Amino acid sequence: MSAPSAFRSVICKARKAHKCCECHVVINIGDQYQYSSGVWDGEPDDYKQSLGCGEIFDAVTRDGGEVCFTHLRDFLFDSDCNHADERAVFAKIIGVDADAIARLMDLEVSS
Repeated sequence: MSAPSAFRSVICKARKAHKCCECHVVINIGDQYQYSSGVWDGEPDDYKQSLGCGEIFDAVTRDGGEVCFTHLRDFLFDSDCNHADERAVFAKIIGVDADAIARLMDLEVSS
């Protein structure tokens, strides 16, 4: 997928239940979530992420990491984040909590 020709990302408060496009957790009414919308290859699309997944996604893509919406978990497995030692190093590099990555990947949390 190419870079979007238009893009916007904001934090919203849910007025109805949604599902995170990354971890599939339910975003309940009243919860905050990250809403991203844009135009990719001439087609508009939008995505809703839990705040935790949005933080990890932003950290991964901030320095040019290429990961598509709905594929964050695959990206993390491809980056060997399913191993605790590699996950800890990766989390430190991108500046997020290693346990948050473990939760997204449905792995056992260290604490």
